[in-house]
Amino acid sequence: MTQSPNLALPYLAAAQAQKHVTVNEALRLLDAVVMLAILDRDLAAPPPSPVDGARYIVGAGATGAWAGHTGAIAAWQDGAWTFIAPRPGFLAYVVDEAGLAVFDGTSWQGVGGGGSPSALDDLTRLGIGTAADAANPFAAKLNNALWTARTVAEGGDGTLRYKMNKESAAATLSLLMQTAYSGRAEIGLTGDDDLHVKTSPDGALWTEALRIATTTGATAVGRAFSLAGVLSPAEITADQNDYDPAGLAGASLVRLSADAPRHLTGLAGGASGRILTLVNVGAAAITLDGESAASAAADRFAIGSAIVIGPDQGVALIYDAASSRWRAVAIPGSDGGRQTLTAARTYHVDGATGSDANSGRTAGSPFATIQKAIDTAATLDLSIYDVTIQLAPGTYSTTTGNVLKSAVGAGRIVIVGDETVPANVVVVTSGAMASASHANFFARGVRTTYAIRGVQLKSTASGAPVALGVQGGSHVEFQNVDFSTGFTQQIRTVDPGSVSKATGNYAISAGAGIHVNGSILALADISGVTVTLVGTPAFSTGFAVASNIGVISANGASFAGAATGVRYSCTTNSYINAGGSGANFLPGSSSGSTSAGGQYV
Repeated sequence: MTQSPNLALPYLAAAQAQKHVTVNEALRLLDAVVMLAILDRDLAAPPPSPVDGARYIVGAGATGAWAGHTGAIAAWQDGAWTFIAPRPGFLAYVVDEAGLAVFDGTSWQGVGGGGSPSALDDLTRLGIGTAADAANPFAAKLNNALWTARTVAEGGDGTLRYKMNKESAAATLSLLMQTAYSGRAEIGLTGDDDLHVKTSPDGALWTEALRIATTTGATAVGRAFSLAGVLSPAEITADQNDYDPAGLAGASLVRLSADAPRHLTGLAGGASGRILTLVNVGAAAITLDGESAASAAADRFAIGSAIVIGPDQGVALIYDAASSRWRAVAIPGSDGGRQTLTAARTYHVDGATGSDANSGRTAGSPFATIQKAIDTAATLDLSIYDVTIQLAPGTYSTTTGNVLKSAVGAGRIVIVGDETVPANVVVVTSGAMASASHANFFARGVRTTYAIRGVQLKSTASGAPVALGVQGGSHVEFQNVDFSTGFTQQIRTVDPGSVSKATGNYAISAGAGIHVNGSILALADISGVTVTLVGTPAFSTGFAVASNIGVISANGASFAGAATGVRYSCTTNSYINAGGSGANFLPGSSSGSTSAGGQYV
């Protein structure tokens, strides 16, 4: 054996002459391959003026003195080229690439620095900045990481798609985010093929916040959610067309206010499926006008009739791209949209200066009609709080009266005029009226208790006008009321469970057919109050008339003044309680009567 097995260095022979020649040849080979630093590995022809000891890896298509030595190490030594055939595993530092290259038995491959490896296959572990282990065969300890698309100029297509794969639907494929190695959030396909978003306070207890079905795309929200983007634009001081306050594009909730009742005819920012909530945080009503030509078609509201957003009310809108219109999905006062009171509330009414387009919430922005105030109050959930409808001095005229309506909750609705001088607030009817369905204040089947105070009731109506009509189990209280001219009955209380009750003193300044009527298991209660009769009013049928198991209680009442006509009529098992004060206790000039089981006591 005359050469070493790896580097082919020549051995000295026994009794060899000129041993230095062999030794020097071996040293030149060692000088060429040990601590191998290659100047270049891409040249196909020898450089024109190499320095002694310079080493190269001969590039493909070698010519000249390098011809036939592609891939070999070419060393310039003693004015000539020496070629060393690389063995698998030879490692060289490539100067012009500032990286390493390794010979794999066929060609040189870059392994770092400027000469990155073109392939690293079948690694079992890889750690970057930290040690990988069996549980985490790929581990990286970094502060930043970048994935960027390979550009078209680099031979790519300019896109980047990160792919993760699991074996079956029942397996898990997820991104788990941790704090101090304890899970806090997880996003992925966990246990099925739906997309899940989960959170955890401790890494053990997990809550699914969001789930998107693979087959339908349907989204299930597991917990309460809120939309970001609250906008509070400047107060609206004029009607608005194509309303587009700064910041609207990014808002999900817009807090509106106006200096006076204002109208919005359109709203900018519509995009398919966009949901936007408008709330009124001011004192004046804001009205959305439907299909108004004052705004661009794509900004209009397809809402049917106008929507009035009163103070502390809101409306939810969704943009319908198919029709290029905003549509309402929750309207003030609609089912599911009742506002629940957390304090007592007052609505103001002024027949002279008010408008039913106002909010009614301040004396400076009153409604024009009592009915509008009643209708507005009836949209509320009163909870345990009362609503007061405050009437300014003046005359409030209707054809067939004001209809009392039910609200939700245990609170009352109190209609108040001037309790010191009721004649300053006059409520008058003037149309054709039927006692069974009309009255200055009429309640039928109303679940909310109403109180009427400080008003004078009049009528110029035809038919059978009634001042206060209580039917169908309704409950209406009154005090400081003046029952004045034009009625066939002043207080009519009928049907099982109906109650009319005087909770304070009141006056009668004109006669009628009947002052107080209780019929069909109803109760009319004027007990314990003082009734002042002005100018000797006359009652042709009777001051108090009870029939069909009706009850009238006047126990403890007192009457100031006199009246003419029949004192009472009590028939068909009805009951009038005069508190044992005798047959002449009730006002009138002629005796009362009982029949068919009626009792007067």
